[in-house]
Amino acid sequence: ADAYNNLGVAYGLKGDDEKRVYYYELAVAKDPHYVRGYLNLASAYSQRGDTQRAEEYLKAAGKT
Repeated sequence: ADAYNNLGVAYGLKGDDEKRVYYYELAVAKDPHYVRGYLNLASAYSQRGDTQRAEEYLKAAGKT
């Protein structure tokens, strides 16, 4: 999960939001208890203005 998360961070730094979210989603798919992935997804969706989805990922982080 760390590798996918790191790829998400790298793509985020390059400004590729679609790939950033894609790799964060892979991270949590690989490890459903990977809190950092959920938090990064929440941050990504918050930056997109999708607060509902951001809240869902924050809740998921709290359940792991």
